[in-house]
Amino acid sequence: METDKLTAEKIVAEALELLQECGIERMSMRQLARRLSIRAPTLYWYFPDKAAILRAVIKTLFERAVSTVPPTSTWQDWMRGFGAAIWQMNKEVPYTPLLLRSPDANNAEVFEFVMKRIDAKMKVFDVDMKRYARAHSDVQAFVLGWSVFAHSDIAPKVESLVDLDTAVLEGVDMIVRYWEDRLSDVPPPQDQGLPATARS
Repeated sequence: METDKLTAEKIVAEALELLQECGIERMSMRQLARRLSIRAPTLYWYFPDKAAILRAVIKTLFERAVSTVPPTSTWQDWMRGFGAAIWQMNKEVPYTPLLLRSPDANNAEVFEFVMKRIDAKMKVFDVDMKRYARAHSDVQAFVLGWSVFAHSDIAPKVESLVDLDTAVLEGVDMIVRYWEDRLSDVPPPQDQGLPATARS
């Protein structure tokens, strides 16, 4: 790798593989450098620390999930597709729930990145993200909760009682329908009679 052109994308791709093998806690910059056939200090030209790499991993996984959502004509169907996509991603990448629970990895930078991507999608449907952010948050939190079950020691017991795929997709649909009815006539926050100082 020393003779190849090293990029941030190559580092993140290798980090994804390493995380699959050893998990978040045991992954180290030294291990990652060894897999890339470079010296550990070289990594710091691209990422200041392990947490920065983990943040890049979250962004990459999120982009992958969003890219698999099929084209839709309504925000409701897009949100259903998004829920299905992140559920599939969480099933395939077992460390995703731990990443999202890590305060070092899942910080304000990642939040802003995710919300900008979702906002861009909602604009296609002429939707004000300030009104629909709660629906998105509920879908993502719901899927994350089931993902924890799916990768826990009690997963076999849970699966003996319910089909996880069905439970998740039906739950996402219920959340979307709930917010569709609840928000259809609700004005954006800035139009709810707040004082000017509160809106600024």
